[in-house]
Amino acid sequence: MADEKVYCGNAKKIQTQYGEMIKLSLSESDLQKLKENLDNGWVNANVLERRAPSASGMTHYLVVDTWKPDPSKRSAAPVPSAPKAAPAPGGDFAAVEDLPF
Repeated sequence: MADEKVYCGNAKKIQTQYGEMIKLSLSESDLQKLKENLDNGWVNANVLERRAPSASGMTHYLVVDTWKPDPSKRSAAPVPSAPKAAPAPGGDFAAVEDLPF
């Protein structure tokens, strides 16, 4: 079953003297939706462009990213690599490892 999309907030692309930026507008209910979707203290949201600007000039909208990794498909943790050897006394690295250059 596909997760139902959670829409929250609007955004408008505006031009400033420093370049283009996106201005977000969130209502109290939008903030509540974000709070309800917290995962370990974080919530991810995607800012998507509207097909056409709204009557109030909004050019973008937000959708809560509800994707979570499938624990059954999680691979084993990578094995940490061995620490590099220290140079031999006198600073001779060639004695420790054979460098190809």
